[in-house]
Amino acid sequence: MIVALTGSSGFIGRIIKNALEAKGNMVMPVRTDAGCIPNNIDCLIHCARAHKNLIEPITEEKWIGEFTTDVILPYFYTMKVIEANPWLNNIIFISSIYGIKVPTVRPIPINYLVSKAAEIYLSKVLAVNLAPKIRVNCIVLGGVESDREVAQQTQEFREKYSAKTLLGHMVLPDEVAGAVKFLVSEESKGMTGINLIVDGGYTV
Repeated sequence: MIVALTGSSGFIGRIIKNALEAKGNMVMPVRTDAGCIPNNIDCLIHCARAHKNLIEPITEEKWIGEFTTDVILPYFYTMKVIEANPWLNNIIFISSIYGIKVPTVRPIPINYLVSKAAEIYLSKVLAVNLAPKIRVNCIVLGGVESDREVAQQTQEFREKYSAKTLLGHMVLPDEVAGAVKFLVSEESKGMTGINLIVDGGYTV
C-alpha cells in the first residue's frame, strides 16, 4: 500500500512512518503547504501540527497559524489529492483529545484546543461528503509519552496525567502505531466518520 503522510518529520509522524514501513507499506512524506501532489496513493494521513508554545502569549498570528495548519490546509490539500488520485479510498486525521475535552492537568493554548475541535469535525464532514467511495476517520490521541524537551513532560506531570487515565499511563508510541495500522488496513473497512480515541481512558 502507498500512503501519503503529512507531518512525517514530527514525533507522532515518525512513529506512524516507521510502523507502516515495518508492515511493508510505502510511505510518501508530503506537505500540505507545498505544491507537490502525490500520485498512485491508496491512503492519505494528516499528521501535520503547528508548533504550540505553552509559555508565550497567544497572538492573532498563532491563532491563524494553528487553524491554517489543522483545518484550512488539510481541507484544500485533501481535495487536490482526491482529484489526482481517483483510486484513493482512505483518509485518516491524527488529532488530540483536547479537541473534545478541556485540559485540567496543565494549561494548553486555546487556539490549539479550538483548532483541534475543528479538525475532528472536518474529518466527520468529509466522511459524509466523500462516502461511499472514500472513508474518513480520525484518531484522537491522548498525551503520548515522550522524553523530548519540547514535550515538557516532567515526572510530576506524567504522574498527574497518568492518574487521570483508567490504564494508569500515558499513551505509548506502540499504541499510536497500533491504531494507525488498524485504520490503514482492510480490517477497518466498515468504519467511516468515527473518532478512534486512544487515550488510556482519560476522557471517560
